[in-house]
Amino acid sequence: MNKDTAIWRVVDGEAAIVHADTSFYYGLNATGTFIWTLLADGELTFDEIVERVGAHYQVPTAAIAAEVRHVLDQLKEEDLIAER
Repeated sequence: MNKDTAIWRVVDGEAAIVHADTSFYYGLNATGTFIWTLLADGELTFDEIVERVGAHYQVPTAAIAAEVRHVLDQLKEEDLIAER
């Protein structure tokens, strides 16, 4: 997470994020919010994030790795997280 550019809160179970430099607003669904909070908790590797998401949703990690990568790539593209 890029703590210098992302201002965020969880509202009704979903993350509301504002990019401090552009003032763009982003909303994440429950799964995206879970990934976002994992990023906020510390420096986890991609594999650790996939493992935790899989455990949380009781889904095999192989089935969700591409979706987690997609979320992380979108967050990176918007400069909300650093390179992972």
